[in-house]
Amino acid sequence: MYARCGSTADARSVFDRLPCHDTASWNSLMLGYAENGQGELVLDDFFSRLHGQGRAFDGRSFVAALKACSSIAAREESTPSIDGNGKFVKARALESVKSVHSKALLGAYCSLNVIVFNTLVDSYARCGSMPDARRVFERMPCHSIVSWNSLLLGYVEVGDQDQALDLFQWMIESGSCKPEARTFGAVFKACGSLAVKNGDSLSGRWLTLEKGRALHLEAVTRGCELDNFALNALVDMYAKCGSGEDAQGVFDSMPVRDIVSWTALLMAYTESGQEGRALELLSRMEVEPDAQTYAAAAKACTGLAVKEQGVDVSGKLVKLCALDKGMAVHSRAARSGCDTDVFVASVLITMYGKCGSPVDSRKVFERMQSPDIVSWTGLISAHVENGEAEAALAMFFRMQQGGEERGRRNTPAFVQALNACCALAAKEEAVESDGAVVKVGALDTGVAIHSLGKASGCDQDTLVANGLIDMYSKCGSLASAHRVFEVIPARNLQSWNKLMLGCVANREAELTLDVFARMQTQGGFTPDAQSYVAALMAWSRLAANEEKNPEGLKTSSLEKGRALHWQTGKKLGDIYLAGTLVEFYSKCGSTEDAQQIFDRVPCFDAGLCNALMLGYTENDKPDSALELFKQLPAQASLDCLTYLAALKASTRLAIKEEARVVNGRRLIKAEALEGGMAVHARMIADGVSWDRELSLGNSLVDMYAKCGSLVDSRQAFDRMARHSVVSWTSLILGCSENGDEALALELFARGGFAVDAASLTAALKSCGSLVDVELGRRAHSQACRAGLESDGAVTSSLVDMYGKCGSSSSSQHVFDSMAARSTAAWNSLLGAYSRVGEIEQVLESFGRMREEGFPADGITCLCLLTAYNHCGRVEQGKRFFDSMSCWGVEHVHCVIDMLARADSEAMETAVELASSLALSEDGDAITWRILLAGCERWKNVEVGDVVFERLLAKGQDDAFAYALIAKLHRS
Repeated sequence: MYARCGSTADARSVFDRLPCHDTASWNSLMLGYAENGQGELVLDDFFSRLHGQGRAFDGRSFVAALKACSSIAAREESTPSIDGNGKFVKARALESVKSVHSKALLGAYCSLNVIVFNTLVDSYARCGSMPDARRVFERMPCHSIVSWNSLLLGYVEVGDQDQALDLFQWMIESGSCKPEARTFGAVFKACGSLAVKNGDSLSGRWLTLEKGRALHLEAVTRGCELDNFALNALVDMYAKCGSGEDAQGVFDSMPVRDIVSWTALLMAYTESGQEGRALELLSRMEVEPDAQTYAAAAKACTGLAVKEQGVDVSGKLVKLCALDKGMAVHSRAARSGCDTDVFVASVLITMYGKCGSPVDSRKVFERMQSPDIVSWTGLISAHVENGEAEAALAMFFRMQQGGEERGRRNTPAFVQALNACCALAAKEEAVESDGAVVKVGALDTGVAIHSLGKASGCDQDTLVANGLIDMYSKCGSLASAHRVFEVIPARNLQSWNKLMLGCVANREAELTLDVFARMQTQGGFTPDAQSYVAALMAWSRLAANEEKNPEGLKTSSLEKGRALHWQTGKKLGDIYLAGTLVEFYSKCGSTEDAQQIFDRVPCFDAGLCNALMLGYTENDKPDSALELFKQLPAQASLDCLTYLAALKASTRLAIKEEARVVNGRRLIKAEALEGGMAVHARMIADGVSWDRELSLGNSLVDMYAKCGSLVDSRQAFDRMARHSVVSWTSLILGCSENGDEALALELFARGGFAVDAASLTAALKSCGSLVDVELGRRAHSQACRAGLESDGAVTSSLVDMYGKCGSSSSSQHVFDSMAARSTAAWNSLLGAYSRVGEIEQVLESFGRMREEGFPADGITCLCLLTAYNHCGRVEQGKRFFDSMSCWGVEHVHCVIDMLARADSEAMETAVELASSLALSEDGDAITWRILLAGCERWKNVEVGDVVFERLLAKGQDDAFAYALIAKLHRS
């Protein structure tokens, strides 16, 4: 009686006062200990009787000992099986079960007592040793429903759901036992666990749901009265299969609903994506919620957070609505004392992380008395997901340093730590080390994580190994990524994909394609969407190095990539693959193919739109990119990159467009400015805080400056919450390009930023425009202090600046000090000599340039034509122009100016050249202005009147033209 009431101390006191002990009294005492979780004491008594006291014992004694083993198993944590089969067992309890089993065999009790058989099956199953449980089951002379149920539940508990369902089918077919409520409860649990195993596979979950419905129908057809255990398992099964309606139907039919029923239904709504109904159910529960209920409610809040759009709060994306509901659940759980439950706390940690509040995740964790692996991992994950990589890694190393978790095999924690390491690499500047460009800090951290993974054996896990490949690749250590890949015990498709993407990221395009081929031939894997993404990215990189044909296409890469495109087949439904195809075709110059891919995608995707806009811009079709932006629906959800792509298109359009005079003096790129303003207006209408987003602010400053609207550029600059060197450089360069060089230098002097090559180049350009050699020398000194005197762009700008200031000797000195010369540097030197009329130096330098193998470009030719013009070598200039295979408007202008300056007779040749060449509309107007200036110089009124009429016909009635024609007629 005392034992059954849970008072084993009173039971032992009565037992000790008995004058003699028979087998029945011993059995009662042992069963009492076993049922009250004191299994170790039972085994002590059991084995002492066997070895020393000579007491009689029977089957009931062995049942008590086996139940004691089961109670030990209930408190023991599973560990990997020593036979290396990948299974987990309760090793200490299993050893005790085997010892009791061997003693029972010696006494031949197992052959006589079916209860001992059933208890043995149950004990082995509870220890996770299903092979032993199955062997005992198969040696039984006959099977009872108890043994069938024990074996079924055992398979369910160890995660072997298919075996459980096969066993149930065997039981039905054999007809040896009629299934009861507990039997159906076991198979319902098996179906539920199978649905969880299928994860995100909708087809897998649907098939499991149909199987579960068939089992439910089987129970109804057989007239089986399902008890609460079975009904709760049925509700839980429908929950895990994502069918809230079926779960609600079973729940409504239950005669008695306990806390397990309510919790199962609440989870059903959560699993089926109806988190709002789940939380509503919590508010109207007819029983007091327990820890499992609050955990289910917190999961519902997590689901809401995943669906909710984050709001920027102090630089963090916070899911305010989900966070509010989650805090309410947490508060209610705390009032009932359930928040201290390890399981509840772990779910709360994850919930706060998904809501964007890792601070609250940390608070929950720090209140836990004994955090387990799940809670540690949840907190690390919360920090990673919210961009706090350093905090995540600090928690990971803290977990490894002490406590019960030290040295434990914890795959999810290692995966999250490697993700944090990748996030660190993304923020770190790469440096050159041993011939490779690596992220040293992140790499050192990753190596430390790898070392800990080896110590715990986690590095052999495929998930961790894949994470290591990703980490090493993103840190720039591709060799280490390859070493990890080669020793993975069980590679999967993701392993190959990670390696390919790592090769692409490290600019190893050929190696990427080699791995892609090897994956199919040696690995035997069929490529998925991610595999094709990696291969297409490799072809995009190869296309970047290929020369375009006359049609503007990169045919070799285009053909190979197009063949790969056809292999993708139905995988085009993957939006990321579609975006990669758009990018690939754009890199190859085929915007038509890119547009076709875009048109085939049924739903709007901002990333795909961004890729196409950038493709148009890179292929010198910014007007098409802006037209695409205009067509985006007002309700479309655009991201920051969409606006950046549109602004880049506007900037590119401004570079192409010829500036027009506005209000008599301002030079504006009107079409580009209109397009850029439309993008800016859309940002404001969409509520985008561009002034707080550095990249958007920088792009606006640059766009307005390139369009010639310095007022708008300065206003955008002043509204920005913070500035970077890019912001300052864009504004300084804008001032310089728009004729306000003095302001450009003033801004450079008071910028308060660490100068870089771009900002120095802008300042040097302004010094050259102002012909201020002293300011130029100061900028030169600043370049030396910043260690940029060897930068190619800076040295070319120095050569150019000194040349514009008339100091060709300084230009030559800087040029001679250059470690690596370029065509741009040679052009700057040619320009320096050309401006001061040193034609022999120009020709000599041009000869050296050709001897050293540098190709002449349009700027080179312009420098030579300018030199011929300044020196009056008209015939040589004309011959050089005639020898040019390709020329532009600026070259024609130079030749016409040269002819117009030569003499009155050459004016006729200049007019003929201007009339015969098909120039652009804007170029045509500039050409006639040059001719008009020549007419005024040689007092050629007749030709001047014709030229002036051509200017008026073009709508170019500027003050300069009127002044020249008036001066011509006065003379």
